[in-house]
Amino acid sequence: MTRDEPPQLDPAIEEWLDGFLATLSHDLRNPLNAMLGWAHLLQSDALPADMRQRALEKLERNGRAQAEILNDLLEVSRTVGGRTQLLAGDAAFDTPAVRAARPHTPDRSTALAGVRLLLVEDEPDGREFLAILLGMHGASVEVASSVVEALRLVETGQFDVLVSDLGLPDRDGYELIRTIRLLASNSSLPAVAVTASASPQDRARALEAGYGWHIPKPVDPALLLEALSEAIGNARDSRPSDAR
Repeated sequence: MTRDEPPQLDPAIEEWLDGFLATLSHDLRNPLNAMLGWAHLLQSDALPADMRQRALEKLERNGRAQAEILNDLLEVSRTVGGRTQLLAGDAAFDTPAVRAARPHTPDRSTALAGVRLLLVEDEPDGREFLAILLGMHGASVEVASSVVEALRLVETGQFDVLVSDLGLPDRDGYELIRTIRLLASNSSLPAVAVTASASPQDRARALEAGYGWHIPKPVDPALLLEALSEAIGNARDSRPSDAR
């Protein structure tokens, strides 16, 4: 080992640190998703005046949640001798995510007009942000906070597309899409995963489970709308001509 090379970590510590950074990335992305999402809505002209104070409260609440996580990170950094490289590799927040707070998509559009959309998200602030965003673009949105609730809605209603988180409280989003794929009436339902599980391995697992698209948190509204437009367009193109 040369003077410029950092000391090697014990393999057990290195394995633990890798797991910690993956968990940290996930836990930071959820409040960041809510913060950037509500900032996006605040900068649009479509958010009603009576919701602006609520939006500010959500920004503050999720900012405090991030502060707590960062305090925990500092404790861990001291424990391993300060050698932690914060959010390296696939845990880093990419440029499109940072741009999510900017109003680079139209405030309102009819891109999803008439689309019946099922949104499954257990985090309340993130769920409300996505429901408002998608409704602003014309979708008729129903929401669920768990797999059980989502399956009940799928079995009793008709939807054109599913948008779901993967880390859900009872059963996860992977089990949700696998179950939906077994239902004859919904075996080909277009599905978009919106998740804080953002590594390439997470993306591959989501696609293998049955999702057609994988959108990492914090959500870039333009990227989500593009995925939904593609999903709905593909579904319409694949219908028999007498069913259109």
